[in-house]
Parts: sequence; C-alpha cells; structure tokens
Amino acid sequence: MTEKAYTKNESEYPWEYERGEEGREEVIRWRTLLSGDRTPTHSISMGTLELPSGSSLDAHHHAPSEVYFVTEGNGTLLIGTEQRAVRAGDVVYIPGNHVHGIKNTSDEVLKLVWAFPTHTWPEIEYHQDDVPWRSQADAESRLGRR
Repeated sequence: MTEKAYTKNESEYPWEYERGEEGREEVIRWRTLLSGDRTPTHSISMGTLELPSGSSLDAHHHAPSEVYFVTEGNGTLLIGTEQRAVRAGDVVYIPGNHVHGIKNTSDEVLKLVWAFPTHTWPEIEYHQDDVPWRSQADAESRLGRR
C-alpha cells in the first residue's frame, strides 16, 4: 500500500477480540487504527484498547517500544517488577523488551491508545511473562496517589 495522508473515525473500525471472545460482553477488545497492512501508513502502528472492570492485559514483552495514553478510567500499570497507578490523562513510554501489563482496578472501562514504531501491528511478536500483580493500594502508595 502506498503511504498517503489518511483520516478515518475510530467508530468506523471493527472491534477485534481474542479467539472465542467475539461479540461477548465484558471482554478485552481493541481496534487497530493504523497498520501498514491495512492503512496507507508507514512506520507507525496505533490503536485503542478497552479493558472491562477487573480485567487485565497480562505481563508480556516485545522488541519494539510502545506508548500508552490512558483516555478513560484508572488502573495499575506493570513495568518490570514495578507497579504504578495510572489514570485518564497519563502517558506511558515502555522501552523495547521491557515486561509490562495493565490491570483495570476501577468500576468503569479503562480505555487507552497504544502505539508502536512499526510498519504493521502483526509484525510484533508478543511473549508472555509470569509476573504477579500486587494490590492497587500498594501501587497507588508508591506514587503518592493515596
């Protein structure tokens, strides 16, 4: 696909789900907004993610760096073995190959925008990691938010 200026509203993109979760309520879902295999864009992949109350994107890592911008809700961010409270308006930079995850600790949906410096989203190889979550109160106290 040839690179060109591009505009499209988020609502025009289909929701994506883990296999078997399609169409179910209260599951993690995302929209891939920019990816060179789907859009006339280059060198960036970007999308949105929704985490229902109590759900988490488990600990994982991948080679490219990543950015999160939390747009709604709040939760706990895991980077390495550290946990930090996050809320709407927070921006997070995750260096490449750093273990990370995010957990929704609120009663509302946690929404964020994610971005990678890659041509396509499918080229990112995800690797799951086994890192335990601590309590939300502990994460908030480390940031002085409690």
